[in-house]
Amino acid sequence: MSEDMEKEAERCLQCGYSNKSQSHISNLSEATVALTRTNEPPPPNAFGTLRVSYLTSETRLDDVNSQILRMEASLKALRLEQIRLKGLVKTYKQILHPIRRLPAEILREIYQLVEHDDHRFTTIDGNVKRCFLRDTLVSSRLPWILGQVCHQWREVAMSCTALWSNIGFELPDPTLSQERLAVMVAQLMLQIQRSGTQPLTIHIKSPRNLSTCHPLLIAACAHSARWENVYIHVGQDSVEALQRLATMIKGNIPILQRLRLSLNTEDDVLENVVCDAFSIAPKLYSLSIMDSQGFSKFLKVEWKQITHGYVHALDPVELSDTLSRLKNVRYLSLMYQKREGLTCSPITLPQLHTLFMITRPPRNHSAGINSVLDRIVAPNLYELRVSIKGPKVGSFPQLLTRSAASLRSLSLKASDLLGEALSQLLECVPALESLSLWDVTNEVLSALAEIGYTGKPRLVPELLVLGLFGEKKFFDSSVTALVCDRRAVDSQLASTAIYLRTVKLESTLGVSEETILGLSVDVKVEIVPRRDVWSLPNV
Repeated sequence: MSEDMEKEAERCLQCGYSNKSQSHISNLSEATVALTRTNEPPPPNAFGTLRVSYLTSETRLDDVNSQILRMEASLKALRLEQIRLKGLVKTYKQILHPIRRLPAEILREIYQLVEHDDHRFTTIDGNVKRCFLRDTLVSSRLPWILGQVCHQWREVAMSCTALWSNIGFELPDPTLSQERLAVMVAQLMLQIQRSGTQPLTIHIKSPRNLSTCHPLLIAACAHSARWENVYIHVGQDSVEALQRLATMIKGNIPILQRLRLSLNTEDDVLENVVCDAFSIAPKLYSLSIMDSQGFSKFLKVEWKQITHGYVHALDPVELSDTLSRLKNVRYLSLMYQKREGLTCSPITLPQLHTLFMITRPPRNHSAGINSVLDRIVAPNLYELRVSIKGPKVGSFPQLLTRSAASLRSLSLKASDLLGEALSQLLECVPALESLSLWDVTNEVLSALAEIGYTGKPRLVPELLVLGLFGEKKFFDSSVTALVCDRRAVDSQLASTAIYLRTVKLESTLGVSEETILGLSVDVKVEIVPRRDVWSLPNV
């Protein structure tokens, strides 16, 4: 390659700059630097040389300034081109995105998953949050918004009848304009039409008394034969509201399976009052009653059908009456936070499989919840989830002892039950196979790792699954030691040994990756998101 070609190859294509095209200008000599420290003129014999160096440097500075201007102009042009190309890339990426090529059946499945997650009907977490009511008569929310993206999405959304089967609305204030009310009614009727023949989930909220003449209620009740899940919240005159509702739906809810009522009731209006709106519901199996005092006195349902129940009792008499009716309940969620106790005889629930209890006894008053625990007899209880907050609950060990023969799964969220107290509880249930604990300490983990004189773990020797959740109060080494000790079994017992197989850790605990990898050698490790840690079985 010739010298000219080499220079051309080294020249910047944007501004023409080349570091080899400029002569090198030396720094100041020592003699010149010395002159800067005085006011003396330069020697006559050096004046000419200094003058030439000055002019050369000034010329070079002008060249550099020109090159900088050209580079800045080139950089500005490049940035403009960068912005233009980014827009092109974004557009092409959108056009070529795989979601545009998704088959309609897959897109339909995605829609249904999104709708299900956004419109949960029966999920209740450890704080007992009420079922969330989402107003589906808002065009900027699901499911309407899915049909506002493009023609393909609209076609799929229109064809997915299940997408439109979750219906929720709040009866508006009477002062709402007739024009706006007409729009809401038309939107409700359109949603019902698009749901085809799908079973419906209905959420109705009314801050005031229900009016059977309300057009929204009339439109919804006209399709009560398709009601599968129903949640009704009435803020005022609840008993009268349900009685009015009975005139519209009684005997016409053949597929109703889950019913959740949140009512504002008072004992003094319940005498000789019966609400039979849901008395003829052959498939009803799940009943949830929230914040409704005295409901068992007036609500008429086929109690023997109820296998899934949630009861937030405000009164001990009401609680005992309700539990005595739930003879066939298999999954029961119970919240009780009164200081008054039950005075009834023991209540036997022979079919009860899973009991979820949340207790928030008033300060220094645990007699109420103790009396509840004393009177529940569940000979076939398999799973127990308990959240205890407040003073120690002395009747809890007795409940465990009565159910020890069948109990295999225990989830315990109790900050007051640590160390020795927790060990005493676990001694009541030696056949446990699954144990979940919250806010455990090193002391608790050491107790679980302790090996008895028989060569088996002293506590819950048949444990297969261990879950650790809540606030971290232990060292990673304690978990590692627990797993190692429970896996190390006497050789004479190896043929019949029960090994710990799974450890579940809440994602927020902050257990190190090194510890998790070490545990994974011996057991299966599952990292559980916080939102999935403490949840009620679907009721």
